Amino acid sequence: MSFDPITLAILSTVVGVAGAAVTTVSAINSANYQQQVATQQARVDNQNADRAEMVAQVNQQDRDGAAAAAIADETAQQGASGLSIGGTSQILTRKSAMQLSRQDALRIRQAGDLESYNDLVHSQASSDAAAAAGRDAGFSLLGGFLSGTGSLLGGYRDYLKVAPAAAQNYGSVSVPPPTLYGAY
Repeated sequence: MSFDPITLAILSTVVGVAGAAVTTVSAINSANYQQQVATQQARVDNQNADRAEMVAQVNQQDRDGAAAAAIADETAQQGASGLSIGGTSQILTRKSAMQLSRQDALRIRQAGDLESYNDLVHSQASSDAAAAAGRDAGFSLLGGFLSGTGSLLGGYRDYLKVAPAAAQNYGSVSVPPPTLYGAY
């Protein structure tokens, strides 16, 4: 099977344009998928940040309640044992227990706030990745267009090179369209 130069120029152009189109569609689909994944991850990270704040608040309240119950129990035991609950030592013991429990509660809240902040930072990074994937889709479309245009222009250039020679080979008669097998 042999092809004349005009047929080869046309086939080369068609294959080049088709390849550019397939590559472009694939790149756009991939970029759109990456954008969807990153957007979903940003949503999940925001939800995780909210949950971290709520859990920290609940844990802080639980710690405050447990400390208050422990101090009340200690006070009741002191009173039941016959000790004066108004004594300096007893008051200082309860005051120290309240301060330590408050510090624990604040550490619990601070850990929750830090976890929430980390989730928000990750959410922002995911949002940025989603935006970048969206830009990639646009650039893929532009790249595919430019590649296809380049294939068309290259094919036209090849046609212009071979068309005069083909016309000379066949005389002044116009060249009929080629068949699939290159025979006329």
